[in-house]
Amino acid sequence: MKRVWVIIQYALLNAIPYAIGYGLGEFIGELFGFPKWLTYTFAYVLLLIAGAIGAKFLRWYESRHHVLGGRIFLASLLVYVCFDLFTDYFFEESLFYSLLDNLGYELCVGLIAFGVTRLVLVYKTWRARRIYGTGEQGVRGNFSREGVGESHVESKEFNQLIESDDYDHDLAVKCKTGIYVGSKSRGVVSFKGIPYAQPPVGTLRWKAPQPLPPSDVVCQALHFSSVCPQPWSAIPELNSLPQSEDCLTLNIWSSAKSEFVKRPVVVFLPGGDLTFGGSALSLYDGTAFVRQNPDTLFVSLNFRLGILGVMDFSRVPGGEAYADSTDLPLLDILAALRWLKENVSAFQGDPGNITLLGNDTGGLCAAILATVPQAKELFHRVVLLSSSCQSFCTPEKAQRWTADLLEYLHVSTMDELVRLPVGVLRQAQEALKWYLTDFVAGRGMVPANLLETYRNGAAAGIDLICCTTENSAGFYVVDMGAQRAREFLQRLAGELHGYVREEEYQLYEEYTQSAKDLGAALPGAYFFNFLFYHSFALALCRAHAANHYFARYFRWRVGSPIQAFGAFCNIEVPFILGTLDAVEKYGIVGDKQSGRIMQCALAKFAKDGNPELPMGTVCHNKFLHWPNISTDETPVLLVDEECLVVDAHECADQSLPVEKLLLKYPDAPIFLMEKTSELYKRMQREIADGA
Repeated sequence: MKRVWVIIQYALLNAIPYAIGYGLGEFIGELFGFPKWLTYTFAYVLLLIAGAIGAKFLRWYESRHHVLGGRIFLASLLVYVCFDLFTDYFFEESLFYSLLDNLGYELCVGLIAFGVTRLVLVYKTWRARRIYGTGEQGVRGNFSREGVGESHVESKEFNQLIESDDYDHDLAVKCKTGIYVGSKSRGVVSFKGIPYAQPPVGTLRWKAPQPLPPSDVVCQALHFSSVCPQPWSAIPELNSLPQSEDCLTLNIWSSAKSEFVKRPVVVFLPGGDLTFGGSALSLYDGTAFVRQNPDTLFVSLNFRLGILGVMDFSRVPGGEAYADSTDLPLLDILAALRWLKENVSAFQGDPGNITLLGNDTGGLCAAILATVPQAKELFHRVVLLSSSCQSFCTPEKAQRWTADLLEYLHVSTMDELVRLPVGVLRQAQEALKWYLTDFVAGRGMVPANLLETYRNGAAAGIDLICCTTENSAGFYVVDMGAQRAREFLQRLAGELHGYVREEEYQLYEEYTQSAKDLGAALPGAYFFNFLFYHSFALALCRAHAANHYFARYFRWRVGSPIQAFGAFCNIEVPFILGTLDAVEKYGIVGDKQSGRIMQCALAKFAKDGNPELPMGTVCHNKFLHWPNISTDETPVLLVDEECLVVDAHECADQSLPVEKLLLKYPDAPIFLMEKTSELYKRMQREIADGA
């Protein structure tokens, strides 16, 4: 009912200005005896004027106290009714009936559409729960179910050279590195598998990407390329994609509009813990995004991962020639951005207006690149989706990984490593259980402390938006184990010191020292989620805003129908990209409206740097007010059915989270804390006092 009332409320607020304008135009036309065509034209002009005035009022209304705005709205409505009675008495013409006609139409259409979408969503939710249950028996989807393990892969074919003139020249784009022939479907043109650097094979393995030479060769751009070699994944579609070291390619989607316009470019960086992933996943298809935002160019790309992307060979004989081996994902992305800078105008993209949209560790890469001087001229805005910006390891740990790899492979020099087949390296990563690989903190382009780097102004000139989900860590904490989770959180708590309130930091520090097993209970997952994702994202925004730079933050609350999962990490991606159909087979379904709202907001952010949506936007029926973060205020946009802005400390589980979570889960084993803990004793006293 809350959602229904929101729709009725904003349908009224939308309809009344238009109805007043149109009704007044009809009244004036009939009063002065205008011809019908002139009366309707005049009424339509007044409709537009009244709508514009109403939009300005609603913009103010949303940005101020609703009580005062509501009083002004009701006073305006009262004036209108009085004016209607006056005209009806003296001129026998009523504006009220015109108002009712317009309101009735808008309300009926809105409510019918709402009812249909609700029914579809209820059916999809029922089907997901029938297959997966509530999720309480585990944190992983059961992909062995009949019909669920089947994965859609668009094509396993590869692009071929075109040696004749027999191709569609209207779908061919001339770049400096070749001519690429794409495909067109339902008003969207796509170019897939375009190489942006030389294949990193042979002697180029573990080296910085090399630019492609100029060429006039004609090549298909119909199929995705291979993804970077990687271990087995719980995502069936990812396992079915071809893998190859020759993976440095990008994909472009654009509207099929014929007129030439410079379109803002959104570059999507896929996630996967620097170990898994690739742009060929149907989850990352750019068709829906471009169809909803035809004035935007959407780009996705591959970069090197895992054992081929973030290894430290500095102490291996011959390793001095591979000094870039710890930064290869970052260097690959830079190479792709340089290619776009030189060639994206041929696809009607604006090389001077590029936004990085990074998911998970793709967002981490974007956050790091924002601090790199040579990257500043290549993009201007950054959006981080479900990115904790915390995937770093110490140089000592990186050296241990390298030593373990050499021992497993029975090699001792870089020459021997380079000659090994890539399949052997992939098997080694699986055997050594390196399912989560990290950047080396303080090496190459990677800062030792990202928060400190942002606070020192290293990301100057970059506009920043961060997003976390309500239950980001729901999939991960149980699998981490107690010792790793404790070490991880202790390091995080130390890095957050000085960026969060002192009382919060004291709770983080004491909790991480006293908890026996952070991953064994749901409250432990919530605490991990708060510290690892929400606090760090807000701290990053605050650090950036401290230098008076643009920073905004939103928290995604639209969750999975599998009850135990909630709004887990990365769930916002298919909503925002418009690819929910690609993930329904995994039990992820939901109302698409929130995704369309944020998709439009982020597309507008990519266009002009302002994600606020004006009244009358196609995908949103109200003005989206979203203020900037400052050193004094930390507004958070909560993305659910209403998309409301609150202060950070008003969010659920935000202020003093340990006490709140303890009260929320009174039967939990106090996060499995030691019974002698001072924090435990204080909590027990507070609960007793509250009772």
